[in-house]
Amino acid sequence: MPTHTARITDPGQLRTHLLAYRRAQKLTQADLAVRLGVTKQRISAIEAAPDRITVAQFIAVLRALKVELQLAARTPADDCTDAPVDW
Repeated sequence: MPTHTARITDPGQLRTHLLAYRRAQKLTQADLAVRLGVTKQRISAIEAAPDRITVAQFIAVLRALKVELQLAARTPADDCTDAPVDW
């Protein structure tokens, strides 16, 4: 699989990237569900709202997709693009 870096600054962007990684591997939701030991409906729910899963579940999905999470320091220019967070 080609190297791809996804810059995610908003929880809504997770959906786009998770779908892209799954589709790049030509996996169906059912295929990914088998890898994770969950139902296809659960994968559908995760892809619809990935910001509602736990960090552990997110890491498990990334592993199943053979993707890793890397963190990087932000630049000062990035600070002005923050969206408000609903705590």
